[in-house]
Amino acid sequence: MNNKQLVSIVLALITIGSSSVSANGIEQTTTRVLTEKIQQLEQLTSKLVARIDQLEQQGVSPTIPRVSPNNASKSKPTIELGNKNPASTEDKVTPTKSVTSTAVEAYQQMIKLIEQKEYNRAEKIGLSFSQSFKNDKQIGSVFFWLGEIKMLFGDLANAKLYYQKALEQPEKNERTPEVLLKMSVICYQTGELDEGDRYFERLKSKYAQSTAYHMAKAQRSKYRLLAQ
Repeated sequence: MNNKQLVSIVLALITIGSSSVSANGIEQTTTRVLTEKIQQLEQLTSKLVARIDQLEQQGVSPTIPRVSPNNASKSKPTIELGNKNPASTEDKVTPTKSVTSTAVEAYQQMIKLIEQKEYNRAEKIGLSFSQSFKNDKQIGSVFFWLGEIKMLFGDLANAKLYYQKALEQPEKNERTPEVLLKMSVICYQTGELDEGDRYFERLKSKYAQSTAYHMAKAQRSKYRLLAQ
């Protein structure tokens, strides 16, 4: 039952009460008292009706519609690109472990790329390694492989620079004999015979039993004969 129906019932009761009082010939004093009561009720009723009309005119504030489970996905808000909300969990970036996050992983990735003949990518990994892990024990080997890549493409000048950096590292490198061989050969090929001999003598004094020394000896004899 709404408020207007309640008011209608009250008015009906008032009308019935008023008619009943007149019909039964109640004394004038009693009738006056009842009339005053009826007037008070009518005033109260008028105020109640006016209040109800006022509330209806103002209306009720809109409520948020409920979303049923069936169409919940349709009502779910979406975030457009570029609409950044710092408090949103969608914008929080969870750190992920990069394949080059450590020196070991970076070196392994570089070697894998070389095996796959992805030389340009391998070179980029090697250069990044040389900047990020300067004191790593594998830095000498990294410079060696960078030199190998340059040698492969005939860039003897840069190959020599990388080989030289490999030789300058304090860590012992198992590839040092091979590096000395490459350095001597590059020098012989570019006509720097005296410098080539210095690398050859260094190889001879420290790694005389190595395969690299015997190969360097053969190369030295070849280029010395050509120089005569």
